[in-house]
Amino acid sequence: MCAPGSRRRGRDACPGSGPRGPGGTGEGRAPARNAEGAHARNRLGPGAAPGTDAGGSLRRVDALAASLVAVFGTALGAALTHVFQRRNALRAESVAREERLRQERVAAFSSFAGALADYRRGQLDHWYARRREEPGAEQLRREAARLRAVALEAMFRAELLTDSAELAARGRRALKESDRMDLSRTREELEGPRARSREAVYAYVAAARGWVPGA
Repeated sequence: MCAPGSRRRGRDACPGSGPRGPGGTGEGRAPARNAEGAHARNRLGPGAAPGTDAGGSLRRVDALAASLVAVFGTALGAALTHVFQRRNALRAESVAREERLRQERVAAFSSFAGALADYRRGQLDHWYARRREEPGAEQLRREAARLRAVALEAMFRAELLTDSAELAARGRRALKESDRMDLSRTREELEGPRARSREAVYAYVAAARGWVPGA
């Protein structure tokens, strides 16, 4: 037994005479540290080292972010592709519609101008046959009336393809000048409406060109 206050050295040192911890003997601090380490290892899992849990969380966050970016990029790419395809389809449809309108106008305007030319010729044939009192004058009159009906139908078709009041007025003027040819009593009187009807047809064609896309 060590006497109170006595101090020994070496192997004869008194048990428990070392530095004391906060709670009593000096042996109390080591067991506490061992218990804390065991608790930390149990929390991290078997074989896990301190700090590995934070690293795994960061890797999971990075993987999730990469997945979200990939999904967003795919969705954005699909949306842009749809927009561009829709725009190209609308552009192609617009081009096709303009081309179809151009062809319809070319056909209608040229048909009306050709019908006017045929009607003018029919009026001239009837005028000369009536002037000479030829037997076929009545038949030529009916033919001229038929040609006028054809020209009138062509005029209506051409007017349906434009909203130009000026172009419609030019076409009606050309038809009216052709009507006046049959009212002439002499060749001198015939020359006036004949020349005016010809000029009116040319003026109509020139004005119609402005309504043909790409002309």
